[in-house]
Amino acid sequence: MNPGRNKLLIAGAVLAALVIALFAAYRLALGELRARVITALGPDSEIGEIDLSFRAIRISGLKLKAPAGWPARYALSAEQVVIVPDLSSLTGRSINIASISVDRAYLAVLRDRNGKLRVVPGLTERTKDMAAGKSAATPSAPTPVRIGEISLKNSSIAFFDAAVRSPPLAVTLSQVEARITALRIPALDEASTMQLSARVEGPSGNGSVDIDGTIAFASRNSEIRTRIRNVDVVTLEPYLIRKAETGVRRGTLDLDLTSRVVAQRIHAPGILKLNNLELRSEGGIGTFMGMPRDSVVGMLRERDGSISIPFTIEGSLNDPNFALDGAFKARVALAAAATLGISLRDLADALKNRDKTGDQAGKVIDALKGLLGR
Repeated sequence: MNPGRNKLLIAGAVLAALVIALFAAYRLALGELRARVITALGPDSEIGEIDLSFRAIRISGLKLKAPAGWPARYALSAEQVVIVPDLSSLTGRSINIASISVDRAYLAVLRDRNGKLRVVPGLTERTKDMAAGKSAATPSAPTPVRIGEISLKNSSIAFFDAAVRSPPLAVTLSQVEARITALRIPALDEASTMQLSARVEGPSGNGSVDIDGTIAFASRNSEIRTRIRNVDVVTLEPYLIRKAETGVRRGTLDLDLTSRVVAQRIHAPGILKLNNLELRSEGGIGTFMGMPRDSVVGMLRERDGSISIPFTIEGSLNDPNFALDGAFKARVALAAAATLGISLRDLADALKNRDKTGDQAGKVIDALKGLLGR
């Protein structure tokens, strides 16, 4: 037999053996990742099926039950989740995942009364508790996970806000397409890019929201652009007015906002536009966004029911007296008054006419000055 041919056959056999060994190792590594995924999802998860293919793990019929007191039955459900691992990391100490794609999902997000945002608490909060317990018992750190990209397709997000109303205000985003990159868990110290587009459902029509930018979750340094169009004002009414004020009968809202956070300080200039605004005539204390209702109605009539309000939110996120909701309402109210030609003194005089003691006027002006840091 030809010696050269023998060498080729031997080399081919060795190469085939290496390929088989690598494939077997890869399958074992995928199996290990599959086990870790099941463990991470926890006992409150429901899984229809897990398919282990050569390149990815596919989870069908995923449901994560919500904890007691949650405003929805499930914290997360998805028809399909596809996890594509980074082949080079499956046998290492860290886990690198190239991408996670979530299709036709429902995600319920809650902001509690203290303003804390809670997303999939059965998973995220359990993970934090486990990490804290492990840190207390032993110096070993949780296994780092690096995710290249997470995408959300054909999905919906229900945002429940208990900080502005009880029962929680519900805002539904449908047709959600979202993407976030470069997540390193648990450190979250890398700058991630984020994009989201969705339809905002309202009682008299649907608007749209588009968000894009960068954020480092650990430091909160970020630059995020938000564009909202034709959203029903009634849907977002609690973010514009105080509970006792005159409500909105109809109208739409446009918003352009660029938010920058550096060293825990926020600078966010924006323009709010109210279109075809019509206020309720009944109920309330006779003000809208801190201004006399009659003055607002008169000004809106002159402007065909529309008004554009430029404003800027500034403050320290570390200041316990600084709240984004309050700062937004105060800045927009002051900017709206200036746009409509109503000064703080005019506002005080108008309110004094309604309240002869002047107590209400003084409280409103003091509240505005306090929120504005004046």
